[in-house]
Amino acid sequence: MSTGLGVGGRKIELVSSDGTRLEGRAFRPAEGKIASAILLVHKEGEDERGSGLFDFLIPELLDKGMLAVTFNIRGHGTSEGEQEELTISSIANDMRAAVCWAWQESRGRGVTVIAAGISACASLWLAAVEPPPELERILMFQPVLDPRRKFIDRIPYWRNRQIDQIAGRNLSEHSFLPHSSGFRLGRPFLNEILNLDPASLLSRATVSIRCMCEAGGSKLSIHGSHADIEEEEEDALFSDEREVASLLRLALSSEW
Repeated sequence: MSTGLGVGGRKIELVSSDGTRLEGRAFRPAEGKIASAILLVHKEGEDERGSGLFDFLIPELLDKGMLAVTFNIRGHGTSEGEQEELTISSIANDMRAAVCWAWQESRGRGVTVIAAGISACASLWLAAVEPPPELERILMFQPVLDPRRKFIDRIPYWRNRQIDQIAGRNLSEHSFLPHSSGFRLGRPFLNEILNLDPASLLSRATVSIRCMCEAGGSKLSIHGSHADIEEEEEDALFSDEREVASLLRLALSSEW
C-alpha cells in the first residue's frame, strides 16, 4: 500500500449547471487503457483531498488502471461559491458535471462515485433525479443520510422545526451558523433539509448503491424504504491504511 499521494494530478476545471466553476484534479494510470473511472467526492467542511483519505486511495486506483477524479464542491477549497449558499441539490449538480467530465476523459467508461458526508446524500439525489447515463454505481462512506437529524434535530437551538430567536438573529446577521464539523449552515441548506425525505430518493434511485458506515465492510446495501436508513455516528474517521484498503476492496468489487 502506498504511503500517500499528496498534491498531484492534472488540474481541471468543471462548470456546474448554474455556471459555478469548480476546481479539481484528474489522475490517469501510467500505462494502458483506462479500465474505469472513479469520482471521489469529499464531505462538507473538507476539500478535494478528503482530509488525506483520497491521497491513500488514488494510488491503488491507478494501479488497477482506473482514472481517478477529485474536485472541490462549491464553497470549498478553490471552487467558486459560498458555503452558506450551498444546498444538497446544488452539490448533486456539481457531481453531475464531474461525472460527465470523468466519462468523457475515460472515453466512455462507466463512472463510479465514492462520496462522503452530505455529498453522499447528494449522490442519492443524483441517482434519483434524472441520473446521468454515465453514472454506473455509488459507494457512500460515512454518509449523512438524514441531514435534518444531524443539522437540526440534534441542535439545541432548534425545537419543533423552529429556530430560536438568538440563533435566528445570528443567522440574519452573519448569513450562516457554524457547525462543529466546520461547515457553515446557511438558510438555503436549512430550509431544504427541513423538507427533504431521503427515503423518497432511495425508492427512486436507478443505479446500484452501497453504503459503508464503518471500516471493514459494508454496513448496509441501499435500495428501498425508510427502514434501510440507519446511520452510524458520522464522526469516526477512516484514519489508517487498513480502513482505506477496506473501502478500496468494496469500490473495486464486481459483485454489485
